[in-house]
Amino acid sequence: MIPLAVSLPTLRNSTMSRFVAVMLCIVSMVIHLSADEYLVISGGPALNKHERDKQIRHDRYWGNFIQTAETRLREMQAKAKPGDIVTWMIYRTGYERRNPEEEINIIADIEQRAAGLGIPIRWFRRTDEVIFYINRGQDRSRHPIVQLDMFGHSNKACFMFDYSNNIDGCSTVFLHTRDLPLISPRAFRRDSLNTSWGCHPGEYWVDRWRQATKTSMWGAVGKTDYSYGAMMPIISTPGGRWVNQVPPEARR
Repeated sequence: MIPLAVSLPTLRNSTMSRFVAVMLCIVSMVIHLSADEYLVISGGPALNKHERDKQIRHDRYWGNFIQTAETRLREMQAKAKPGDIVTWMIYRTGYERRNPEEEINIIADIEQRAAGLGIPIRWFRRTDEVIFYINRGQDRSRHPIVQLDMFGHSNKACFMFDYSNNIDGCSTVFLHTRDLPLISPRAFRRDSLNTSWGCHPGEYWVDRWRQATKTSMWGAVGKTDYSYGAMMPIISTPGGRWVNQVPPEARR
């Protein structure tokens, strides 16, 4: 019989190394299986040809809803835990329509910004694509949405992806409060942080969102202003404020 040449301490070290490797593998799998998703949605800009003669113009700068989204995405990346997903959805048609009015290729510029963040873009053209992604874009039992930020035009009942883009002063692609029941509450963590950065959602939208999704959403009572570059929009209406429940004075 050939004697074993491995000492007891060596066996112990080898066994411990295998145990540690297995445990690290298990931890990695658990992190992957339980990862959250951070989601940003950017609507499209108004067209200059529709806005140039108005006393109050929208979207002098084409990238209002892009540069603010970049700021938020960086913040999300900084607080995301290993395995979390960060996603950027953008209404492509709106930027394609605005492109001829600018001196640069807007689509290429946006893609370059996303590449700089290391985040792939999920372009969309229809509202049902947004609803589908929220509900089923990931396995929501494993990857619930922990934070949603929406940048774009809105009124108190409707988030408009193409305000004054296709038709002057109107929207043809939008997420209305009547569409919110199509969004599954199971898509979100119950403690998710959700914000609509457009105008007036705090006057109606936020309550309908809570009823449909069983989660809260923050929104402005009043108008928001995107003219401060990459900073988050501010409320420009005197007396306006951020709320996640419609205040009594707005219930009319």
